[in-house]
Amino acid sequence: VTFHTAVASADAIPGLGQRKTPNLVLENTDGSQNAKNIILNSCKHVCSNLLRLSLKGSDITENTLITVLSECRNLESLDISCCNNLFMSGQLLSKESDVKSLKKTLHNVQELNLSSIRYLSDATFNRFMSICGNLKSLSLAGCQITFHADVYYGDTKEFSNSAILTFKNILFHIAKQASSVKSLNFSRTSIGNEDLNDLGSVHCLSLDELYLLGCKDVSHNGIVVLSKLQSDLKILDISQGPDIADETVSAISNNFLNLRELNLAKCIMVSDKSIVKLQKLPKLRHLDLTGVHPISSKGLIKGLCSKDSVFLTTLILKCCTLVHDDVVRELSKSAHHLKHLDLSS
Repeated sequence: VTFHTAVASADAIPGLGQRKTPNLVLENTDGSQNAKNIILNSCKHVCSNLLRLSLKGSDITENTLITVLSECRNLESLDISCCNNLFMSGQLLSKESDVKSLKKTLHNVQELNLSSIRYLSDATFNRFMSICGNLKSLSLAGCQITFHADVYYGDTKEFSNSAILTFKNILFHIAKQASSVKSLNFSRTSIGNEDLNDLGSVHCLSLDELYLLGCKDVSHNGIVVLSKLQSDLKILDISQGPDIADETVSAISNNFLNLRELNLAKCIMVSDKSIVKLQKLPKLRHLDLTGVHPISSKGLIKGLCSKDSVFLTTLILKCCTLVHDDVVRELSKSAHHLKHLDLSS
């Protein structure tokens, strides 16, 4: 059930309790009393069955959030991305009693989305990590992360800065939950090659998914290091990477042999030279090549249609102007599992 704005009628909400919906989305609600009532009433009627809650971009108060979360005892996924007002004061979850209570309530939360929060700091991040102790998925996409924190912390292991969010602190918490963390999203941040080395080297960390969309400081060297440290990756998104080129894709094909999803959208330096090597990825199911202009039918046919055992289910070739009818003909002979083919534009 999704409410995109605060104009939904509060009178209709009690009926939600009969639906037992496991997913509730309350996006972009304003800070009015009406919106607050809708949020509280919605969660009141569905909280016992709620598994996934999204409050993305909502202008809610700290007290409202705590009240809502205290009722969601079976919650598995929490999305409070873009909720900047929640973090502006720096006091969210500053009461020890709130942290202690929510730590018991949210023990089932496995997915936490804190993307695009401008005021997220080490202090507030620490509090959220303390109440979500069994995370499998963490998204910090678009957050203002400081990747060179020695000037603030030196060699200390105490992270409590209330003004900035540091990668050093994030790594500290990932290391604490390394055995459970499987998915990380650092898209649209200034993460670089050395940081990927530090991330991949975390003891007992074995990632399934890594999202690096629009990370301009990630290049070939970082991906090569990552391929040696986290070779079991199943999903890798390096789309919109200006320095992602053929040598990077070749390294991926040689080292990430368990890869199932690869997103290279708008990596405009990638060409047929490396696309032909994708045949080395036997488990590849999903491939996004949106806007990769240099690739042609020849490279795709050689890389994706050379065997009868192609298991691709999704192939996205949006805006690939050098792709012609012959690719479709060859795919029809070899890619028998294909369910989604995008040839738009």
